[in-house]
Amino acid sequence: MNKITAHPPQKSLKRVLGIFGIFAAAIGGAASQTSIVSLLKVAGIGGGTFFVAFIIALILSLCYICSYCELSIMMPKAGGISTYTAVSMGRFPAIVATLVGSVGPAVFAAPAEFLLFDYLLHMMYPGIMAHPSLIFWTVFTLLNIMGVNIFSSVQKILTYGMLIALVVTSVYGLGFTGAKGLSASAIMYGAIHINGSILSLVMLALWPLIGCESVCTLAEETKRPERNLPGGLFIALLALFAGFFIYALAGVRVLPASQLAASDIPHWLLAQALFGKAGRVAILILGITTTSIGMNASVAWQARLLFGMGHNQQLPAIFKKVHLKWRTPWVSLLTIYLLGAGALLIFGNMPDFITIMIISASSTYLLVYIIANIDVIILRFKYPNFVRPFKTPFYPLPQILAIIGMGYAVIYNSPSADLATKVYLNSAGLVVVAVVYGFFRVRYFMKKPLFEAEPIEQAISE
Repeated sequence: MNKITAHPPQKSLKRVLGIFGIFAAAIGGAASQTSIVSLLKVAGIGGGTFFVAFIIALILSLCYICSYCELSIMMPKAGGISTYTAVSMGRFPAIVATLVGSVGPAVFAAPAEFLLFDYLLHMMYPGIMAHPSLIFWTVFTLLNIMGVNIFSSVQKILTYGMLIALVVTSVYGLGFTGAKGLSASAIMYGAIHINGSILSLVMLALWPLIGCESVCTLAEETKRPERNLPGGLFIALLALFAGFFIYALAGVRVLPASQLAASDIPHWLLAQALFGKAGRVAILILGITTTSIGMNASVAWQARLLFGMGHNQQLPAIFKKVHLKWRTPWVSLLTIYLLGAGALLIFGNMPDFITIMIISASSTYLLVYIIANIDVIILRFKYPNFVRPFKTPFYPLPQILAIIGMGYAVIYNSPSADLATKVYLNSAGLVVVAVVYGFFRVRYFMKKPLFEAEPIEQAISE
């Protein structure tokens, strides 16, 4: 049987991103203040056991990264999970998966990040405007509208600034003479003598590594995606893991574990303990760079999901509009902007808002990751001879491991029953809205069977 070959996509978007642009964008998909807060809090809760949970989280992350690399290079389109799932399972599951995967982070993760950033600035500068984060959100949305090359340049500067701040803090913390936290022997003891509690730590340990795959939505704007996408993505994931690992190690060494676990701003406490008054400057640099990286990346990749859905008729045609001068999906970018800003203004005063939103966002991400891994398995059966420039090593073991591990993390997603109930309500509410919209869109607008898969040749040529 002759091999099926992919046709190059239409050039409605510019191909300007190289491997360093992909690296920076992938870092931005995961790095955030909420990542750092989650990292230190869970390290405080788990002690030495956390580091084993973090390694498990890395293994699961490598599994989902393999699946996304295989899918995105097979079908290098801006639609991401929308395109993959439409070809494997049908248009209805594609709409549900994409809305959960794009709207979920915009409604849950972005407002949590904004609120944490506001909280930090209010502590340093009392009396500042209520939501200074919205100024940053507006600026990065405008920069994204002005072109993906501007997005990439800004992202690189912010990424390298954040990594430098993270490494300097970590190295200084590891050699700090006034440490009051766990000793090396205590950390090692916790890492060796693990118990069932490790499973409850994996969900929160995953959060700092979640989101790297979002760069796959920029495949249509990537030069030589078959090389640059997997290269930049794997390097970014490993760099994040290494940076966060030593940062958490410094945290539990410098500060008592109970103090890290109880604080809503443990990174602030760590900076103060290490640098004294100068800690204000250190945490301000780290806070601004991590939040800015996350904002800049999230508005870019979430908008590409909506843009792809517009091309696939899964959303109204207005979402596929491209700016005449800058050739960016400006309608989709503005939609993501309004979703994030609106959610912050409406829900920003909820008790335990940040924790609830982080876990809710994690749950929606993991649901979509499970679907992506299922997509790989289905497409291997449906299109066995399709050219795959990147193939998952040891297939299908990574996919099976990711589905089981992430399914468990979604079910046991919270450290308390009260939080779990709120998270389930958030996630279920979003899924119900996506299911209702998807049903009516496919059945009555597109007039297609719900589970009729789209031919891959059509999907990659649109």
